This record gives sequence, C-alpha cells and structure tokens, in this order.
Amino acid sequence: MNSKWFNCSCYDAHHAVRVVYEPKYNEVFFEMRVNNYKNFWKRLKAAFKYLFNLNNRDTSYDAFILTPEDRDVMVAVMRRLKDE
Repeated sequence: MNSKWFNCSCYDAHHAVRVVYEPKYNEVFFEMRVNNYKNFWKRLKAAFKYLFNLNNRDTSYDAFILTPEDRDVMVAVMRRLKDE
C-alpha cells in the first residue's frame, strides 16, 4: 500500500488529504481530515460522543474510494489543469 499526504493550499496544518493506493484491490482511497481544536471541555465532550457513536458533529473525518472509471476522469482533469 502506497500513501501520500497533501496539505491544503490555505497552509493550515490541520487541513489534509491522504491518498492511498491499494495494489491488491487496485483501489485509490482519499481520506480527509479537518481538525477544529477547541478548549479542553469541548474536546472531552466531542471524544465522549465519538466513543459512544452519538450524534457527533465535532469530528470531521471522511473517506471515499474512486472507481477505475472515476480515476480516469480525475487523471484527465488533473492533466487539463496542469496544461493550463
């Protein structure tokens, strides 16, 4: 498995995307992280909600998997952006 972190162009260290290629399944994963650090008590409350899978709106993590067809589209778009 190969992975690479990309930081947001806003230069905020808490905005990042990790791109992972899994050759065994020929899949590409995108994992997004957007952290919003709060005071101790708010973080503790958010951690409690996360641990017990409650309605947690403080955690901002997500991921998606590109299909081979979508990968081709993404590559074409990136090539077009590079050429412009």
